Parts: sequence; structure tokens; C-alpha cells
Amino acid sequence: MRIFRSLRILFIEEGKTRKYLVYAIGEIFLVMIGIVLAFQVDNWNDARIKQKSERIIYQNIYDQLETDRRALFGEKEIDSLNRVYIDFISETLLANDRSRTDSIGKVLVHMLQYSDYDKQSAIYSDMVGSGEIKLVSEKNIIMGLRELEEQFFYLNRMEDIHYDIIMKHLAPYLSRLVRYSTGVVTNEEMLYDYQLENSILLTMNVMDEKKMVYNYTIDRIDQLLAELDSILE
Repeated sequence: MRIFRSLRILFIEEGKTRKYLVYAIGEIFLVMIGIVLAFQVDNWNDARIKQKSERIIYQNIYDQLETDRRALFGEKEIDSLNRVYIDFISETLLANDRSRTDSIGKVLVHMLQYSDYDKQSAIYSDMVGSGEIKLVSEKNIIMGLRELEEQFFYLNRMEDIHYDIIMKHLAPYLSRLVRYSTGVVTNEEMLYDYQLENSILLTMNVMDEKKMVYNYTIDRIDQLLAELDSILE
């Protein structure tokens, strides 16, 4: 800068206006280049920091989705096992096969068991609330998480319906016809009454819909995990 200053003074003193203008323009040009380079370096740093933060977010999403997937599979297996018992009870009652009364009594208590997946928080809503959603550039991931949140709401609603059927319809009825501790049927006529049959059919319909929602939700999670795998690799 001292050299430039000396040249500027020299040009002015010698009256070389044209040379001074060329020099002045060159000096301005150099300053502008310095400013542009400084901004470019800042942009590179910002992009690098954003990319690193975005990758961390994707990894966190991946880990949470894997946790949700394991939980869903566990609850789905509970329902699948209970459904085996319920199918046995339903087939026996519909056939009015009273030779199986003792067997029915022993498995009736399984009708009071149910999956209870309760998703209290959702990745999409949490990201919107924290502002992290602005750092996610992959729109397919955002759309997938939003759709997945709707599926979790649907699944929670189905769990609530299943719970209400058991507590309001099945439990009061079963408590009057079977001893839970031994599985002994205390009222055979009540066991083969249409009211229990209706409650069982209602329960089976709800469980069928729950299974559909479980399967779809797990499939959607698998798709998101595959997309995240390709981003993180």
C-alpha cells in the first residue's frame, strides 16, 4: 500500500493525469477483488458448516427412524400373537363347538392384551419447532417425514379405539364369564352368547386396520431409511 501511495503522489506531482486515472482504476479493481474474495471465502465456510450440520441432522433422523421401526415391529408382533388366540376363539364360537370350552377359557385373557404404540413426538414437528427444517435441502425427506407424522397420528387413534373396545366392551363382559387366574369358564351360556361374538368381530376389524397401518408405516420408514442411506454414504 505504501508503494501505491508513493506512485499516486508522484503521478499527481508530475501532472500525469491519465496515468493516475489508470492507476486509480487499478487500485479500485484490486480492492474490489479483495472484497469479492473475502465474501467468497465466507460463503465457502458457511456452505461447509451448513453441509456438516445438515449431515448431522440426517444422521439423527436415521437413528430415530430405526428406533421407531424396532418399536413398531415389537408392537406389531404383540398384536399378531394375540390375533392367533382371537381367531381360535372366534372360530370355536361361530361353530358352537362346546367341546373346546375349557380351551377357550384359557385363552380368553389374551383378548385383554393389545399393542400400545404411543408416539408422543414426531420428527417433522420437532424439526419445525427447532428450526432445523430450514437446514434440510432434500425435499423428499421433508415430505416423507410429514407423511410419516400423519401415519403416526392415525396409528395412535387406532390404538385408542382398540383400548376403548377392550375396556368398555370386552373386559366387563369377560370378567363375568371367566376366572382370570385359572381360565375356568364360569358361565358357559354367556360365553356362547352373541354379545361376545359381536365384540370379538369388532375387535378383529380394528386389529385388521391396525395391521394395515403398522405395515404401511413400517414400509414408509424403510423407504426413508433407504433415501437417507444414499445421502449419508
